Order: sequence, then structure tokens, then C-alpha cells
Amino acid sequence: MVGREFTPPLDLTAQQGMGVWVYGDGQGEVINIQVQSPAHITEAMAEHYIVVDFKGWRYFELIEPEGERFEDYRWPYDRPKLQWDKKAESADNAPQHWVAGRYGIYRESVSYGAIGSLSVWYNNLPPGKSVTTYISPIRALPLVSHKLVNPSVTIDGKTLTFPCEIESGAYLEFGSMTDCKLYDREGVMVAEVKPSGEAAVIGPGQHTAAFASATSDGLSARAYVSVITQGEPLR
Repeated sequence: MVGREFTPPLDLTAQQGMGVWVYGDGQGEVINIQVQSPAHITEAMAEHYIVVDFKGWRYFELIEPEGERFEDYRWPYDRPKLQWDKKAESADNAPQHWVAGRYGIYRESVSYGAIGSLSVWYNNLPPGKSVTTYISPIRALPLVSHKLVNPSVTIDGKTLTFPCEIESGAYLEFGSMTDCKLYDREGVMVAEVKPSGEAAVIGPGQHTAAFASATSDGLSARAYVSVITQGEPLR
């Protein structure tokens, strides 16, 4: 791990994204760029993972902090510093693992008005091999709020279109043609949405899925799409 502390803390309220160039060797290692606020403000950790499954230089823009993949890897800060010299798998460390690691990821949010440190961690290194990775200076980038307009999801050629505008941070949940709701960034339902098209019915085997949307201001669209199947288990 390498890092830098900022005294006084940086005010990144208007620059919560990050841009960085990475030179990779294609061996699958994971770079974790982590920002934290001083502990007296919050113990949250905002992590951003880059999987080095490519060779040569590649540019990344990092926006949303990680959460889903946190437990895919072992990190020394899973546990309090007093426990770092003990095996993470030991039973007596289980409570500390929960408190020190997961709470800082899932329960709390970094205060971007006071960023006290930036750290770069390395993980998932190939056993018995050396790795070569370079990173450029990490730049703080401003985020632009915009809207996805009339998004659609296509599965196996069948398209569902949702006549709505999804603002940055908001989300849409589709349960059926009569159960589709739009929520704001605080999780408050703001509208019932009536989709058009046909919902896909899938069977065993491989399937293709695609997402499309216009934007309110011509910016590149970004969305996180989760697809969940319902019905009898597929064999």
C-alpha cells in the first residue's frame, strides 16, 4: 500500500470523481484506490477497484464507491490494527472483522468536504509471479448530474421501454408490466411507470441482454443494471 495524508483535509465536494491512467500486464491483479475522511468525522472508506485484465495503458474514470465486491478479497483493514498480526479466519476475530471492515464500507459514507487520505492497495496477485503495473497521477474530477431518458432493456431480442427520466442517483424497479416504480436517490418512490414492449421469458442456456437510453443533455449514459430471474429454478 502507498498513500498520502492531507493536512488540512481536501474539500472535494465539487470533485467526487477520479481519473487515472493505468498500465497493466494482464495478470488479473486488483488496484484499489481508497479515499477516507478523518476518523473524527466518519470511519467510512470509499473504495474504487480496477481489475488489471488488460495490457498497456488504459484510462479509467472512477465514480461510485465499491460495495458489492468488497468481500471478494481479503484486506488488512478488515480488522482493527491490533488484530493485523492474527489470522483473519480465526473465530476470535470475527466480531472485529465485522466492525472494522464492513461497517466502514456499507454503513457510512465518506465526507467529500473533508478528505484526509488517499491510499492505493494491491490485491489478487498471481502466486509465485511478479507483476508490473504503473499508474499516472490521480486527478479529482467534477461530476455532472443528468438524466437517462426513456431507458430500455433488451433480452433475447425482446425490448422493454420505460417512459420516464431517471436522474443521477435515482433508480427504477421493474417487477412486472403492472409493477414498475421510480425512486429518487433517497429511496422515496416518485412515480409509477408503465413500461411498453414485452418482458422476456427465458429458458436454460445462454442469453443476451442490452441496455439503451437517451440522455437529457447529450452526455454519455451510465447505468447499473441488475437482472433477476423469477419462477421455477432453471436446470
